[in-house]
Amino acid sequence: MGMTRIVFFRAMFYEANGRHFEAFMKQEDLYRDTCAEVHAATGKSSITVLDYGCGAEKGVSRTILENVLEQRDLLLLYDTQEVQPSRRPNTRVISEALIWSANPVQSDIVNLSYVLCLLPPEEARMLLRDLSYFQHGATLSIVDYTLKHQSRDRVLQLLTANEEQKWRQQMGDAAFLETHMRFSPDGIADLVESAGLRIQKTIPLDREQFRTGIVAVRD
Repeated sequence: MGMTRIVFFRAMFYEANGRHFEAFMKQEDLYRDTCAEVHAATGKSSITVLDYGCGAEKGVSRTILENVLEQRDLLLLYDTQEVQPSRRPNTRVISEALIWSANPVQSDIVNLSYVLCLLPPEEARMLLRDLSYFQHGATLSIVDYTLKHQSRDRVLQLLTANEEQKWRQQMGDAAFLETHMRFSPDGIADLVESAGLRIQKTIPLDREQFRTGIVAVRD
């Protein structure tokens, strides 16, 4: 099978299961563009990126960032789970204390990928406010599900990736649907703005906008 056919087959497989491949590629583009823009805006030869809620080992955001960041850029990994160390040079697993302390580690980009949907709206709003305060001057890159207007049955049919199935098994269908259907595209934008952030960019991560990416800064 030629490479073009392999790519086509892979894309069709993921398209049939919630447009995962399309969303992954657009999330990768979003991260690459955001890193390039922050490099240019700050004039720094290297930047620091905090992946907040990176997952224990194979989170989507961590996988992408480990590949798109320049080698001299510092990647910081944080999660409430025990995070497995990275093989990428210039990558550190950090504790919660280094984020919220009186002298916190400072990042140029704070990344939240499929994190806000897991929190009640007020907790998500407070998290955004706190991160923008303690990581003053950082650009926030936010990716999340925007499935609020889909039917429950369709959401269960769409979210069939291994990581999504893991969460469904752990949470049960009711909690899984409540969290993954929490936002609409407008709803997540309203949440970000209500946290005192100014949205610089909003992009759909797939053609049906099952997922949305937002780039924002403290207003």
